[in-house]
Amino acid sequence: MFEKYFSLSEARRFYSVGLPIFIAQISQTGMTFADTAFAGQYSAEHMAAVAVGGSVWMPVALLGIGCLLALSPLSAQLVGSGRPDRAAHLLRQGLWLTLGMSIVLMSFFYVMSLHMDAFGLEPELARISGGFLRAMLWGLPGFLFFVNQRSFLEGFARTRPAMIIGLLGLLVNVPCNYIFIYGKLGMPELGGVGCGVASAISFWFMGLCMLYYLRRDPQYRHLGPLFAPLFRGAGASEPRFDGALVLRVLRIGLPGGPGPVF
Repeated sequence: MFEKYFSLSEARRFYSVGLPIFIAQISQTGMTFADTAFAGQYSAEHMAAVAVGGSVWMPVALLGIGCLLALSPLSAQLVGSGRPDRAAHLLRQGLWLTLGMSIVLMSFFYVMSLHMDAFGLEPELARISGGFLRAMLWGLPGFLFFVNQRSFLEGFARTRPAMIIGLLGLLVNVPCNYIFIYGKLGMPELGGVGCGVASAISFWFMGLCMLYYLRRDPQYRHLGPLFAPLFRGAGASEPRFDGALVLRVLRIGLPGGPGPVF
């Protein structure tokens, strides 16, 4: 009876796919922890400012990230139905979506960073939290770029690259926090704003590492150039911008946007 409902091979496959996703998410949470810990060591005022800035950053950033997470099931559906070339097309449309959301969300964060006093903060706290947001917003396109590529790989049941790159991003984030908060190695002493700089650098590091992996992995070479069609055209059968597909991704991802754990 037990064997009827439990398969050891299926359980192993579940953990081989799911555990790296869990560890990758923990690494992202670790960045938030590192920001708070380093800012707290610098001063309580800067830690409070980072916390307020983070409370603005988190839900809005999750909205964009949640939309892109809809790419994972769509990519898996295409791969499972024997159409990996369409998954590559989906990846390219996700990049257009990343570009559009980055422009919108970065504009929102910039406006909010200039009006942090609306939360009842003292002028100095508003200045620090606003600077933190303005630093963080430059890393948003890099992280959305990472999520887009990660979702493409998850469609092929390849979750370990995101785990490894996420852990590397955390390893980059910790020394960058130390350097930019305390002004080491000739860098300016930024305090809590340095947390935003460190996170932005880590986000772009992760996105570019994922790009390097996708361009080097031979498994995806038969799909053709994954990124060049954005600029040179994808051929007669695939438009560079597929508005219907982008809208489909938004319809699926937008309702659950605030739900993912960052």
